[in-house]
Amino acid sequence: MRWWIYSLLCNSDFSADWKAACTTTYPIRRSTAEAFNLEINCGELSDGRQVAWHERDQTGYAWQKGGQHMAMYVSHKSFIHVIEFFRYYLLALEALKGSLILHASGVENRATGNIVAICGVKGAGKTSTMLNLTTSEAFRYFSGDKLLVDIHNNELRVRGWPDYPHVGAGSLRRHPVLCRKLGMTLTHPPSQQRKIATSSYLHPNCSTVH
Repeated sequence: MRWWIYSLLCNSDFSADWKAACTTTYPIRRSTAEAFNLEINCGELSDGRQVAWHERDQTGYAWQKGGQHMAMYVSHKSFIHVIEFFRYYLLALEALKGSLILHASGVENRATGNIVAICGVKGAGKTSTMLNLTTSEAFRYFSGDKLLVDIHNNELRVRGWPDYPHVGAGSLRRHPVLCRKLGMTLTHPPSQQRKIATSSYLHPNCSTVH
């Protein structure tokens, strides 16, 4: 297994010359939420180092081809970069260890402790099904988007992925009791409902992470 070393540095150390070298745009992540979209401008320095810069979030990267060290130049806007960077790094490590990574929601049977995996393509209704089950008395929440499956002590092991479930306003409308607990009213437009649901349920101090 190949291990990488990462450094977190101040973005002021990412020089103007490095930024100027970043002329090719690459899409890194596409999301329905604008704040989670990432397109980074990349380039190469005269010494062969690769550099990348994200203007909106004032965040830079530098690494050597074939090397095992990457430096990330961060600002107070770099939250999503740090999260995505380490999130996918850990997923890569799990894959190298032999774990099967399922794009699936998961619920736990309260009586047996068994995990029910809810698989499907994007938009198939995984999160809605998970929400329907967890609002019953028979199941509880286990994982919102990914499941890690491997063999441990000669048994099949399923682990959840530490992430917040993203639930659309349309799904929430079908659960008025939950909406009331979240402080939502069904008269809000969908975009406002998502905002209320996120700030009321997904993170107690959400304003600091946007």
